[in-house]
Amino acid sequence: MKKTLVLLFCGVQFLFAQISTRRDSLIFELSLQPQDTTRLEILQSLMDEVSLTDPKLGLEYSLEMTELSEKANYKLGIAKGYDGQAYFYGVLGDFDKSLDLYMKLIPVYVELDSMDLLASTYSAIGYHYMKIGKPDLCLYYSFKGLDLNILVHDTVATTNSLIIIGGCLLYTSDAADE
Repeated sequence: MKKTLVLLFCGVQFLFAQISTRRDSLIFELSLQPQDTTRLEILQSLMDEVSLTDPKLGLEYSLEMTELSEKANYKLGIAKGYDGQAYFYGVLGDFDKSLDLYMKLIPVYVELDSMDLLASTYSAIGYHYMKIGKPDLCLYYSFKGLDLNILVHDTVATTNSLIIIGGCLLYTSDAADE
């Protein structure tokens, strides 16, 4: 039993060391890049790396991504920067700021004709409305996300939309019982 726990502990330590090494490598690579759009892919990777461990740092990366993309008038980069900001503000508990940013994304994704990203945004908006106790808006946006996820044949995102809808319905049911 002790041997198993020691091996498990060593495995976890190894995993965290790998994550830290990857992040360090990305930070070093970022430091070598000029202050232009060549940094965007690295910033996206850094946002992904810290998404579950350091949302404040992720927010910094997403702000930089947005700023660089705005300077270059690169709409997809701007949208990904806003998406990152919205995600990290949500993780940090600022749902109003997160919702504002997600709402900004809708016309950008419509203009870019990016139905998969638009679907994801609608689902995220629905989720946030569930978190702040607005089940009617949760259902409205979640069903919009569900429709688009079905349209683009994304079964994983469709499942996620259905889970959010279930949460909204559960919240509505619980509120009706009180």
